[in-house]
Amino acid sequence: MGYQYQWNNTSGSPADWTTAANWDLNNGTYPDGVDDEAIFPAGKDPCHLDTTQTIGEMTISGDDGAYDLDLQAALTVTGSLIFTTGIFNTMGEDLIVGTQMTMDNGATFNPSSSMISIGSGNSLAGYALDMGPSDAAGATITSGSGEWYLGSIRCN
Repeated sequence: MGYQYQWNNTSGSPADWTTAANWDLNNGTYPDGVDDEAIFPAGKDPCHLDTTQTIGEMTISGDDGAYDLDLQAALTVTGSLIFTTGIFNTMGEDLIVGTQMTMDNGATFNPSSSMISIGSGNSLAGYALDMGPSDAAGATITSGSGEWYLGSIRCN
């Protein structure tokens, strides 16, 4: 069984994913397994994914107007990615979400020139990319030149 990690980085420490002190468990580890969950709350410094990672679940509920996560390497989320607020930049790195990516109002996704695959393992009765909830009216995906692979999509 994996762990639930919450990003806890504040000024003065490196913003790298692999710096264990940036995560709340303070046990010398960081999310790096298919059973692990990464949570990015509001009020924390941004995170740089500095090495390729595969994790189980991810939630981004960061701050409006400031980026919360920059990919500097490929990221695979085998389950769901829930994105409520903040900015997520893929910076040309690949992103694979196994089941579903849900975006709410205040979420900005910048895919750059990345390969994006969402829903390839979707066994849910829902959508691979779900921007349809009533609170998703302000969700934004900026333009990018990469390739997208989607199981299904819903937008309001």
